[in-house]
Amino acid sequence: MAKLMAGLVVFTSSLLLLALAPSIAVAQIPVTVSAQNNNSHGAWQFANYCLQPGDYLIFSNASGTWRDGNTVSGPNGSTMPWPDNFLNHADLGVGPYQARTPKPYWDALVGYIGTLPPQRGSYTSMTVLSEALRVFPVFPQGGTSSVFKLAESGCLFLAFNADAYSNYTVDNSGSVTVTVAADTNYRPPSPNLGPVCQYLPDPWFQAVCWVGNLFVGGPIAR
Repeated sequence: MAKLMAGLVVFTSSLLLLALAPSIAVAQIPVTVSAQNNNSHGAWQFANYCLQPGDYLIFSNASGTWRDGNTVSGPNGSTMPWPDNFLNHADLGVGPYQARTPKPYWDALVGYIGTLPPQRGSYTSMTVLSEALRVFPVFPQGGTSSVFKLAESGCLFLAFNADAYSNYTVDNSGSVTVTVAADTNYRPPSPNLGPVCQYLPDPWFQAVCWVGNLFVGGPIAR
């Protein structure tokens, strides 16, 4: 019993030290993206981050609306799939108004990691494929925050996901703003161990489980 108690004390102390360790401050930058071609790089707004493989990008606090013809949406875009967007790679090389494969995330906020983001109207050429494959939706449909781990180096650009084939921007208006942070030490939230703790038969292990859940898991996970 003495060894068990000693082990529990050491384990609990370790959890406490981990929980009280100072967190690393991460700069958060609000980035505004226009629906028109008047961002820092044409259709794309440079987000002031150039990163390395293994770094994390954290997106949050998105707000604002933009219009594409009669369609008004926010950062999550329209719920209707549409072919004329940066995520439609199936029709590359067709004419500006000949894309026919509907894809989701139309009119959503999209990101690109690299050095030369594809411009609106560029999808009429097959040569844009390598850069087109770097485009990704910033938020899952219905989501308001997201975290990405980079697989390769590059700079972050953000855009309104429309008119990749047609470059027809005269009916675009509005803008959205999103908070972006880059973190090389980000740790995904720990799982909530509460449902497991309550079923442990030994009260000592149950107590340790609850302490661990309080400091390194559950709703206040760091």
